[in-house]
Amino acid sequence: MLIRRIFRKIKNLGKLAIKSISYHKLHKNIPSIISNNCSGVFLYKEFGCKYLSPTINLQLSPSDYIKFCKNLEHYLSIEIEEIKNPDNKAFKALGGSKINFPVGKLDDLTIYFQHYKDFKSAESKWEERKVRINYDNIFLVLIDTFCDEDTVKDFFTIPYKNKIFMTGNKGLLINNNCILINNDNQLWFERDWLKRFNFKKWFLNKHG
Repeated sequence: MLIRRIFRKIKNLGKLAIKSISYHKLHKNIPSIISNNCSGVFLYKEFGCKYLSPTINLQLSPSDYIKFCKNLEHYLSIEIEEIKNPDNKAFKALGGSKINFPVGKLDDLTIYFQHYKDFKSAESKWEERKVRINYDNIFLVLIDTFCDEDTVKDFFTIPYKNKIFMTGNKGLLINNNCILINNDNQLWFERDWLKRFNFKKWFLNKHG
């Protein structure tokens, strides 16, 4: 019994050592996670990394997100303007409800700053984080917020190597970079979706 405990302890220490090495490698080259909603925040918190992305605590429609990713440098060179009377129907189409938070306009894009109290603080954080982007280490994460097949196909035309699409719709699994989050009509944030894909391995460029 004692030998088993010692062996188990050594095994656990070995696992912790491997995990520590992996996290150290990740922190030496933190990814810039460009996401269409709060998924990026959860990932940064999961790995304890600094936010090297402006898409934190906000949401874009899938179509706006794709336009943004296709021309990052253009959109990040533009100042955000506040939308005083945002279209609530457009936000509801993404699965949202009443807009009681600041909304910004970035050229032809609409950005929903869902987790900010006022536009000034949202704009300040956007400006602070956009300059941190590591253009040599970009990872795109699109969470299915009522996407159709054409949108998903368009997403995979974005000229960045590291892209995944996460969905609960089996009909949208068009390639190996589409990950099934669940298949029971529950929202993505209500399930342990982080375990559905090996993000650490992906960020260390060992996936696919």
